[in-house]
Amino acid sequence: MYYQTERELQSVLVNLDFGISTFKTKPMIRREISIGGCKPDVVCVHFMNQSDIVLSQFQWSYKHVYVIWLLRKWHRLTSETISLISFEKPDRINLIIGDLIRSHIVIQKETGELTLSDFMLGIQAEVIAVEAKLFRWKEAIKQAKRYQMFADKVFVAMDVDGVPKEQEIVALFEDLGIGLCVVLPTGLEWIVNPRTNTYSIGHEREYIIASVINPSHQLLWSRR
Repeated sequence: MYYQTERELQSVLVNLDFGISTFKTKPMIRREISIGGCKPDVVCVHFMNQSDIVLSQFQWSYKHVYVIWLLRKWHRLTSETISLISFEKPDRINLIIGDLIRSHIVIQKETGELTLSDFMLGIQAEVIAVEAKLFRWKEAIKQAKRYQMFADKVFVAMDVDGVPKEQEIVALFEDLGIGLCVVLPTGLEWIVNPRTNTYSIGHEREYIIASVINPSHQLLWSRR
């Protein structure tokens, strides 16, 4: 057994190269971010281009991010449609849209329709969520399944003495697309490689990415 506590395991984990990202840029990483009613032990965000992590500085709210997610999903929407979808009053939505237009995140067409700017459309990111456990793999897999709501890849990282080795348990991780690895002082030893999530990922993923690219939030993230 290499680690005495899960906090110790996490501390080692954040300094290791996972080696599973589609993009080869250095990641932005953060511990214990609250998202979607849960709190992954580690969240790691890779961008295709490092320049993508600088954006306009304004204190946006969850609603700002929700509007961005709607436009990324539907491409073009009117402010009236966004108001209906978000169950928000038109005057409130118009204030949010105004913030996004002034910050060059959203563009309003001559038709009145709204779309994301080329910069926002060009941002390609990959979100990786990690659950670290010493022994409790059943609890870990339950939490990891929830992370698939907002992460492109999810895996469980465990101490060598606690990781399950039974074939039926390993097969369960494989079937769910959740990775499983042992955290060693020298790096990660993969038992199951995480599969890229093909489920319908919600707006929480947009919130994570926004919290990295908005400079007002970057102090909460660190570059590995």
